[in-house]
Amino acid sequence: MKKYYLLLLLFLLTGCAVTRDHISLNYEPMTDVEKVPEAEKTQVHVAVTDSRKNKDRVGRKINGYGMPMALIVCENQVDELVKEALLKELVNRGFILSPQDPKILVDVELVKMSNRFKLGFWSGTGVSETNLNIKIQNPDETLRYNKTITGIGKNCKIQLASGKNAKIALELSLQDAIAQIVADPEFINALLKN
Repeated sequence: MKKYYLLLLLFLLTGCAVTRDHISLNYEPMTDVEKVPEAEKTQVHVAVTDSRKNKDRVGRKINGYGMPMALIVCENQVDELVKEALLKELVNRGFILSPQDPKILVDVELVKMSNRFKLGFWSGTGVSETNLNIKIQNPDETLRYNKTITGIGKNCKIQLASGKNAKIALELSLQDAIAQIVADPEFINALLKN
């Protein structure tokens, strides 16, 4: 009987492991955010560079033995998603966006945004990681802030190693990374320093 359950679990986790999954990632802005005092006097611009090693995917499906299978591909541009997410949070806190002549440049390097699946006895887990290098520069390119942020997202107790399950973990990892950035007092102070 145990062999039957194990075979069923392997089949469910495998799903359609040989067909590529296409997903579209989203970012939901934080709610009940307080405005930052003096933020309305600060003009910022956000630029994101995609430095990921594997730009063609955000993860891979796995079969019942944990072997990598078909790609999980993001249909929207991941660097634009990161940029929009950070812009939304800055605007929600009262900062002024100025792409033409900003006083401050927030330079973001997207190093990693990837999901991997882990097998368990009865279910699996999708674990995603979003790595961002954040720099805040003056117009003369002198640094005010420089930090690496790692966001983690998990989708637990899943039965399929699918794009749909990877999407949940990926979005959670982006939310975690952005939340860490905007909650960092050093980041906010670097934006406000004139």
